[in-house]
Amino acid sequence: MTSRFKVLFIYPNTEMATLVPINLSLLAPCLKEAGLDVELFDTTYYKWEDINFEQKKVELLQFKPFRYEEKGVHYKETNLFVSGNWVNSNRPE
Repeated sequence: MTSRFKVLFIYPNTEMATLVPINLSLLAPCLKEAGLDVELFDTTYYKWEDINFEQKKVELLQFKPFRYEEKGVHYKETNLFVSGNWVNSNRPE
């Protein structure tokens, strides 16, 4: 039985921080083009605290107040640890 090589990128980003790592944007397509199965587990949209990174910037007067929902961005409904089961189920053999 031949199985494809699997790659799982885990991006442990802080809640709603809008920094996008360029390395994932470059590596994932290269690996897919080479025929590998590539997935990304991103923690950006999981709620961790009562106030997130972007809201702290508003408090410090670095940004104008805004609501993510008005822009169509929503938190994940599942618990991060429940979603961690997805990571375990997609482990390589």
